[in-house]
Amino acid sequence: MGSGRLRAWWATAALMAPAIGASAATDTPGWLAFDAGRPADAVREWRVEAAAGDKDASFGLGVAYDLGKGVGQDDRMACRFYAHAAEHGHVLAAFNVAVMHDSGRCGQGRQAELAALWYGRAAAAGNGRAQFNLAMLYAAGDGVPRNPAASAAWYQAAAANGISAAANRGRDERHSDDGQQPVLATSPAYPGPTQTVPRGDPVTLVWSAPEQPSPVKFFLEVYALKPAGAVEVAGRYVDLTAIRLPLPPDATRFTWRVLTVGTRPLRYAVGPWSDFTISPAGPRS
Repeated sequence: MGSGRLRAWWATAALMAPAIGASAATDTPGWLAFDAGRPADAVREWRVEAAAGDKDASFGLGVAYDLGKGVGQDDRMACRFYAHAAEHGHVLAAFNVAVMHDSGRCGQGRQAELAALWYGRAAAAGNGRAQFNLAMLYAAGDGVPRNPAASAAWYQAAAANGISAAANRGRDERHSDDGQQPVLATSPAYPGPTQTVPRGDPVTLVWSAPEQPSPVKFFLEVYALKPAGAVEVAGRYVDLTAIRLPLPPDATRFTWRVLTVGTRPLRYAVGPWSDFTISPAGPRS
């Protein structure tokens, strides 16, 4: 997301309400019209720009349908346009898709697993509200396995991003570790083997972590699959369950996995490999 002013709308339960706003490098005709009280003109502008692949315009259409401004209010259409913007790197749109799935507004009832996935994608980009809500899902085992440690880590990240409600959450996390129980494998969630992600922006990797019998870290491995063989892109320890990672521009096929590493004593569980591709060219931002 570029620099610029942030337009935000908060419902009474702010952490569980969509963020209605956008940031752009310049004031576009669509947002200028919307701010001037001409939402129908904004919608006309956004339709043209969204058809050309502009993620901010797709987000604007999501806002219009979400609020019923310039068009009839339509949750399913709002979810559709938010998802289109999110698939092309719009972080607020990813958060909004998560909230809409979390509250059952995408037309198929509440889908906590999809909410967790989209929260993870926004959380990896540093959205504090997404980090907080993903922490709540891990605390409750709602849409993801119950995992107090993962919950505490996301609460900590949310607190560091200014979410005051997260500051005192997750501090009572306890582990039982008798030195005998094996750690449990972690599975990649996004992107999966059949998914293609846009080229240009860093890729967001999200995995699902079961509750562990002892403290663990995650070791992420990512390889580019080139004709001459696999080339390591990343090999690093991480504490959270999602990360944004730049990819080399000279490859289109990748594979990744997450190892769960227990430290008392040292032992590990190896997750499965999961392949994905990136598209030849990204959309105009």
